[in-house]
Amino acid sequence: MLNVGHPIHLVILMRIVTAVDGRLEFDDWHCGSSDFTRRMSFESITENCESIMLPVNHCCVVHDECYTLQLGQEKCDEDFCECNRRATISRRDCVDLLEASCSLVQLFGFGAYHNSANYTEPIDFVKQTLRAENLRKHYSNIYSSCPKVNATTSSCAMQYNMCDETPIECAEELSRCLLDAAAVDGSSLCHESVNEVCDLLVKDANSWRNTLRNSHFLWASLLRIVMGACVVLLLYCVLRLRPSSSTIDEKGKRYFPV
Repeated sequence: MLNVGHPIHLVILMRIVTAVDGRLEFDDWHCGSSDFTRRMSFESITENCESIMLPVNHCCVVHDECYTLQLGQEKCDEDFCECNRRATISRRDCVDLLEASCSLVQLFGFGAYHNSANYTEPIDFVKQTLRAENLRKHYSNIYSSCPKVNATTSSCAMQYNMCDETPIECAEELSRCLLDAAAVDGSSLCHESVNEVCDLLVKDANSWRNTLRNSHFLWASLLRIVMGACVVLLLYCVLRLRPSSSTIDEKGKRYFPV
């Protein structure tokens, strides 16, 4: 009989890998117009679609900023729904949940849109920056160069810091995120600052030292290797412990009544 400890160990490893893949805390969650709706959406996405929390949260950040800048409710809502659709490409089972969120925003977003016109950035707003020391200062400059999109800039940094793809893929994703933010801000100073960071990101991502210092990427890769090895070992044990057909035939012949 197979030892029940093997599947338990695998479940534990799978949970660890999921956590490394980008688990947001509630304080960083932006989906919802009140503490109650934020909590409801956070618990729902955590329970059902945790693997896409980061991109979904970013969609909400961009949507909030679109409302704040009063770029038009219809445009903001359409962009939000499209952002959610892109987020579910890898998780088709989450489509219904995010489509419901999209419908609610379109139906009841009128009041939130008009209230956002009076929004001011809180004093204690946390401006996320990059963990890499050689990029941190340049990234911080974006906040002063692109003041209209501080929340989006912060969300872009958070996604990059929690990215477990290859360094070059993470850099490309951050570049796209920042370029989208610069397009919303619209100022030439913002574009210059973002382009400077994008150039540095590509150079930094192509260096070997970046791969070695990216602890999140290394841990995620290591855990996946360990998990894969455990699966192979488990299958090997199952095959070893399962009696072969020849052994069964021998036993059948041995005890067959004459």
